[in-house]
Amino acid sequence: MKCFEQLLKAYRVGVPLVTLETSDAAACVHEIKETFAPAGKPPVSSTQALVLWDCSAGFRALNDRGNHAIAQVCGQTAPSTVRSPVDFLGRAAAAGEDTLFVALNMHRFIVDTAVVQAISNLRDKFKENSRVLVMLGSTFRTPAELQHDIIALSEPLPSQVQLAQVVRELTAEMDLSDDVIDKAAAATIGVTRFAAENLTAMALEADGKVNLDMLWESKRKKIDETPGLRVVTNSGGFDSLGGLESAKKFMTGILRGNNAPRCIVHVDEIEKAWAGVAHDSSGVTQDQFGSWLTWMQETNATGIIANGPTGSGKSAFARAAGSAGDIPTIQLDLGGLKDKHVGTSEARMREALAVIHAISGGNTLWVATCNSMGALPPELRRRFKLGVWFFDLPNLAERTAIWKLYAKRFDLSDDAWAPLVTREWTGAEIESCCDVAWRIGCSLEEASHYVVPVAVSCKEEIEKVRQQATGRYLSASRPGVYAPGDVSGKGRRRMGGENN
Repeated sequence: MKCFEQLLKAYRVGVPLVTLETSDAAACVHEIKETFAPAGKPPVSSTQALVLWDCSAGFRALNDRGNHAIAQVCGQTAPSTVRSPVDFLGRAAAAGEDTLFVALNMHRFIVDTAVVQAISNLRDKFKENSRVLVMLGSTFRTPAELQHDIIALSEPLPSQVQLAQVVRELTAEMDLSDDVIDKAAAATIGVTRFAAENLTAMALEADGKVNLDMLWESKRKKIDETPGLRVVTNSGGFDSLGGLESAKKFMTGILRGNNAPRCIVHVDEIEKAWAGVAHDSSGVTQDQFGSWLTWMQETNATGIIANGPTGSGKSAFARAAGSAGDIPTIQLDLGGLKDKHVGTSEARMREALAVIHAISGGNTLWVATCNSMGALPPELRRRFKLGVWFFDLPNLAERTAIWKLYAKRFDLSDDAWAPLVTREWTGAEIESCCDVAWRIGCSLEEASHYVVPVAVSCKEEIEKVRQQATGRYLSASRPGVYAPGDVSGKGRRRMGGENN
């Protein structure tokens, strides 16, 4: 893999300090061993010692010369008792030339002042005689004191091609077609090789088949364990949404066109997450924001911003897009990435982006919902090259379509909703009314008494966002730029003197 080739080059040119981000430390150690001492082949150097350290087991040798190096640095001390990272780093300074130390979970210790100093003390000593310290961890936030001393590498999660090989090895005695193997590999993208092996094994059935549905569900649960990430579903796609015809047509073209995305990423109420980034004194939000913008730029990611009042269908549209394109939709909860511990919030952002990258192969389409465009930093808006779309409250024709959808879903009579269709309700409010009527067995008219529409409770706010969107943003309902249309059904005129 590329990162291990880079590690080998770092060793050969005399780089003393390296961090390597990985989601599977054990597999990473195996790859390092295979890179420097491949089985059945001559080692990179006949004098090189490979030594592993962790805070539980202390020192362990990864090759024969590693035992000699451990004896040299430990003396009369039992190698398994050297569990302090500062003690480990101090002893490593006494190792002979051509020694490579691999230290596990160093992201947990690198924030400690004594550890930072101990690592800094190794830089010039290791540079002198071809020694290398490779620090493994899930994510690193390198302290300022070490930023110019350390080379940072990253091992990506396995690709679909690599996972297909995992499935082939696991099912070697089964007669599986290449198509099934590819589908099983696709269903495990976003997890480590070790997790993919376990998930696939659990999905094997007695009749020699792979339960792909079980595999997808198992992977969904694994992704949901990643802080800030959640797989969302909408089996009906755009057919489950009434109205929003212009946005649906545009998105369908994107999903079926050139360079079609492999994953939808949904960010809800994006303005709340990044509104204070310019005034962030801790640097945490700025670091997260910078990591995200950099990732979007490097992967050429793009998307749309769905702006509009609450309940206008923005989030429902984002959830339906993945189903419409037969690709996964992942919701990125920026608030869920926050943590009180130093460095954890930033690490979670990078971990979440790594999972998204693995699932999508770097080909994502972002759908961000927003209630207030004025709070968004301009550099963020530039990343969403497919435009800002305004989602207004549904007009009469759209409400009719929405009522029909929910009347069918809740098994209501076709004409029961007709007297309510002229009310300025959102799709969420129409669903709520039908749900109440179904739950307590009352009429829709009676259920309507339990609905307070945002058109009434937030009238001033809605008019304000409409004014801000007029002539500036694309309309989700009609082709072209947004202009206020017929929402109430009473013939309100559109801008330019055109009746809706």
